[in-house]
Amino acid sequence: MTASFKSLGATVLAVIAVGTLGARAQAASPRLMVYYVEASPAKAAGVATALATFASRVRQEDGPDAPVIEVLRENGRPNRMAVVEQWRNLTSAKADRWTKALQAAVGGDVQAVIDDRLNDPLTALDFTTAPTGVFHVLMHIDVVPEGTATAKQGLEAQRPLVMAAPGALAFEAGTQVGRPNHFTVHEVWKSRADYEAYAASPGGQQLRRTFGQYKGAPFDDRFYGR
Repeated sequence: MTASFKSLGATVLAVIAVGTLGARAQAASPRLMVYYVEASPAKAAGVATALATFASRVRQEDGPDAPVIEVLRENGRPNRMAVVEQWRNLTSAKADRWTKALQAAVGGDVQAVIDDRLNDPLTALDFTTAPTGVFHVLMHIDVVPEGTATAKQGLEAQRPLVMAAPGALAFEAGTQVGRPNHFTVHEVWKSRADYEAYAASPGGQQLRRTFGQYKGAPFDDRFYGR
């Protein structure tokens, strides 16, 4: 095979690969979507109301395909909020449309551009709304690329350990679309004491040890209520 034919073959394969990735990105599939929203303290109540209204709009417009949505406020910092969505079918294009709609809904009342994290699930999504008054934990985990496979295995192994722990209500983990070495974890517990007890247990410590040598950023876990 001549050099020109080799070059042409490589080009064709590259085009096919890009097309395949684009098709996967547009395909509807289960997704875990998390928005991080930071309002100015004086406008936090208004932003919380806008987020609740946005959640109702998504549920109404998407009908049978509507996600389970929870609007959360960070413990001790109520001007920092999160919207957690569990979708049975969501394309990247629809996710982008709803992100723009959310940004428009809160307008200039936020202190920073909304941080949106679209994730492919690593574990089964629960598709249930947690009771009021329980304790939510959101983690963003960033590892160096060579630690990606180990991180996935560690998170997949965590779900049965967490769900067997006293007070555990839900555990779901996902890998960020387009950034396979970035992960999101959403846990729900009956109380903070239950979460802290698990975090101090061998299973909880193992999670942090798994990421220890591969962390690309500090281990980030934030606490929320609904």
